[in-house]
Amino acid sequence: MSALFNDFNDGEMLGRLNSSTNFAMNSVFNQKELTFSFSPDTFNRLVGFEFNIKSPVADVFLANLAVTYTEGNVSIVIPELTVSRQIEFPSSSTKCTIIFLRTHYDLENGYEQESESKYLSVLKDNKLALIPPQTIEFTTEPGCLCIIGIALYFYKESFVGEVMTNSKDFNPVAIASAHITEGVHVLPVNGNWANMINAKGKIAKFKSSI
Repeated sequence: MSALFNDFNDGEMLGRLNSSTNFAMNSVFNQKELTFSFSPDTFNRLVGFEFNIKSPVADVFLANLAVTYTEGNVSIVIPELTVSRQIEFPSSSTKCTIIFLRTHYDLENGYEQESESKYLSVLKDNKLALIPPQTIEFTTEPGCLCIIGIALYFYKESFVGEVMTNSKDFNPVAIASAHITEGVHVLPVNGNWANMINAKGKIAKFKSSI
């Protein structure tokens, strides 16, 4: 998910993420048979994970998301937002882009899918007091770990146009959902999938859409 946090993570992020992931996997590990018994909520521990603890999403985006999984689909419901109350803009920023990223991991066969993202933009303008509820939807793959990430990118105006103000010290990005989908992932996988072993070191990419 490096495409989401742009390497603006805190220095301990990898260790914290590995610790949470190992805890989740050890909870369903059968040491005698050397197998894992995953359930839909096995990775719930990852929900709320912050990629940069210096700037938690919960301190910037003051709204509760509702994430719902149905067969072949995941929906993220964004409630009505009052810009001045539920999005904490840095003083110099005039625009916020809220990005949702979805990625899949086939843990049984060792494949990962190229991520996909969708986003909405919000202006720091008190005249735009209310933003109506919105729903972001992604398709899902059966039998995979589906992770939904959320990031808030802030921008300011400059003589060269909009400039992103996120940095190593301020980059609110978190995991909003981590869910094992029902069903069995069928091989072979075609298209935007890669073997996780061969993909080591690969820079993640994602498609953006409004």
